[in-house]
Amino acid sequence: AQAKASFAFCPTLFLAAFMATASVHAADAPAKKADPECAHTRPVSKLYGRFENACYHNDQDQALAIIKDGLNVKEADEDGNTALGLAARAGMPKAVKELIARGADLNAETNYKYTMLRCAISGRNFETVSYLVSKGIDVNKAAAGSDYSPLMEAARLGLADIADLLIAKGANVNARTKERVDALTEAAENGHPEVIALLAGHGSDLNHLGNEGMTPLMWASLSGYL
Repeated sequence: AQAKASFAFCPTLFLAAFMATASVHAADAPAKKADPECAHTRPVSKLYGRFENACYHNDQDQALAIIKDGLNVKEADEDGNTALGLAARAGMPKAVKELIARGADLNAETNYKYTMLRCAISGRNFETVSYLVSKGIDVNKAAAGSDYSPLMEAARLGLADIADLLIAKGANVNARTKERVDALTEAAENGHPEVIALLAGHGSDLNHLGNEGMTPLMWASLSGYL
């Protein structure tokens, strides 16, 4: 039988090649804002509808005014979206702080398995994420029924500053889902060399055989970044 080819993996060459080629790819699309006001399958209050619309239009002043008008910070729509989740996804740190001061649930989760921390990470706002972490949110906790960590989300989106914060607060760089996806694989597959370097510097396993038996190098190559 023909012998299988083998090679020695070199992390330094991997990172150098990745950094040299990733710049030719288009930058990530801007973060999506909170969902627009729409026809809900379950009625929501007028204040909630107005708040949702303010988040969609990234109008933090209007959002703050609605909160002070008496918005129920515990209300959620049919998908489990609370006002805190909407504000976090919209990248509105002032609104997030005001909602928490009024008793918003830091442990709320959407029906789509987003914790409040993951909502904030998807909003790509460092101040919002930092504030939630300062309130004691577990940086390793995934939503119920999910094993996709906050660090994986930050790595997927290429948010090196947020990833660095999460690691500093104890995020596990080698956490894996049941499909063997880890933060390094997410960074490699989506073309984020700065995050790859950060994870590698904190002990992420560069030789990890992840989803479909592929290493981060293989995923980077398959996705066109090498």
